[in-house]
Parts: sequence; C-alpha cells; structure tokens
Amino acid sequence: MGLIWLYIYLQAFMDGWQATCKSKEQARLLIPQGTFLVSSMFFSGPCLTPGPVTIQVVGTVLATTDISEYENSEWLMFQHIEGLKLIGGGTFDGQGQSSWEHNQDCEADPT
Repeated sequence: MGLIWLYIYLQAFMDGWQATCKSKEQARLLIPQGTFLVSSMFFSGPCLTPGPVTIQVVGTVLATTDISEYENSEWLMFQHIEGLKLIGGGTFDGQGQSSWEHNQDCEADPT
C-alpha cells in the first residue's frame, strides 16, 4: 500500500468520524472488513450524538511503520468525547516490533 492509499484511508476515517460525531441521532463509525494502513488520527469531540459514540471495528487498522508520519508521537488519539464505545472483533495493529529499533533509552537520555 502506498502513500495515496494512506491518504484515502485517513480521509475516509475522518469523514466518517465527522459524520458520526455531528449526528444528532445515535450513530456509529464502522471500520469494515479489510486492512487499512493509517498514520496519526485524532478523533475529537465534543460530539452531538446522544449516548455513547460507537466505533465498530471489523477489519484491521494497521499503523504505518514510518515514525516521521506521527504527529506528537501519537497514532490514534481520542479527546473530548463523552462515552466512547469500541465494539467488534477487529484489530488495531500498531506494528510495534518494526518501530522498536527507533526507541530511545529514556532513562539514559531523557532528552
């Protein structure tokens, strides 16, 4: 998957989030079957949806392994949301092992 797919998935997720969060009826963001490569995504409220905001993950949300694509070192961030419900049998795959080599020893070098 290339950069263009990364952008398409990010835009689709953000468009879906905006529609869900701004809905005045109970709504849910569905991540369907499939694998979706994404970098940083910020899901922010407050939302207009009554009750909890639901995210249903059926597929796999896959983190990009290019650390430079992460704003503030964050992959997925949820903020200012009252009542978030995460359901489904899907997977969030941060691909941690591929980025471990980039980790720094914070105790040895606190900068």
